[in-house]
Amino acid sequence: MKNPILLIIVAILLSGLFLVPEAIGQDKSCQFEATGPDDVYLVIREKTGPGETREYVTWEGWVKKYQQKQHASQTGRVRYDYRLSSDDRTIGDNQSPCEDGKIIRIP
Repeated sequence: MKNPILLIIVAILLSGLFLVPEAIGQDKSCQFEATGPDDVYLVIREKTGPGETREYVTWEGWVKKYQQKQHASQTGRVRYDYRLSSDDRTIGDNQSPCEDGKIIRIP
């Protein structure tokens, strides 16, 4: 091998080719939007892994009316509960994909 720098450059370029297919389509982010006249108390949950039944809370808090909350998902699917500021009733067991910046509207 007469030129080790050339070999290193080729190795880096080839390794990049194998990483690109994994990165495409893996944007596991979404936005929750409070579309109604009230602030919304939101609880976002995800399963601990594929095929698992256990869940964990990834975020919990208030989203102001007409505002959005960015969320980065680990699995690409979320479950969420919400409560309007003018009502004590929690609306739960909502599910949605969380991919490609999808906007999940909450009334």
